[in-house]
Amino acid sequence: MTAIWLWNWGEGVRYAIEPGAEGGYDTVVETGFGSLDREHWDTLDQATAHFRDALVDHAEAGEEGAAGALAALDALSTPTERPPLGE
Repeated sequence: MTAIWLWNWGEGVRYAIEPGAEGGYDTVVETGFGSLDREHWDTLDQATAHFRDALVDHAEAGEEGAAGALAALDALSTPTERPPLGE
């Protein structure tokens, strides 16, 4: 499946949002050990919210690529009231 959002973090960890096979969206966390965790969401906003809080934590910690991944994730979802980084 083609991801509409993807973040490769650390050694072999991939976070992705993919269109669901039967509608909606799937969030996917894949580790380098072949472990795959997939959850289904009805809306794109639900799927992006699933990853957003963790990404804020990574970005505030200064982890490489996290701020860019967060910006790309926010660009996918419907504009809503979101606190800026650091608040």
